[in-house]
Amino acid sequence: MKINIIVPFMPFKPGGGLRVMFEYANHLTYRGHSVTLYYPARVAFIKQSYIKSLLKYLLYKEKSSKVLNWFALDDRVKVKCVFNINNKTIKDGDIIFSTWWSLMFEIKKLSASKGNVFNLIQDIE
Repeated sequence: MKINIIVPFMPFKPGGGLRVMFEYANHLTYRGHSVTLYYPARVAFIKQSYIKSLLKYLLYKEKSSKVLNWFALDDRVKVKCVFNINNKTIKDGDIIFSTWWSLMFEIKKLSASKGNVFNLIQDIE
């Protein structure tokens, strides 16, 4: 299967919720699935200017290969930094897996070709 995992931000330090998503990415890859992990720079409900979003996107692009020095992400997991979530930035797949409530506002606007949507609730969302 082609699996897209969308997380709300790039984690510069260890965190429980995102670590779980990275564990899933590794396990799904180990089981033979093609996994792409997305870091969007601009997410609904996080109020920031266009310029701040652009700077964040450039930082994500610069740091994407180095940021997970605290987690051993499988080399076969593709990592993509995107400015925002839309049909042009998210590739077609079988499943979209996310973990933050506000991502759903953008993910639900995606074409069905991006995959069936699953949102992992890990707290009191």
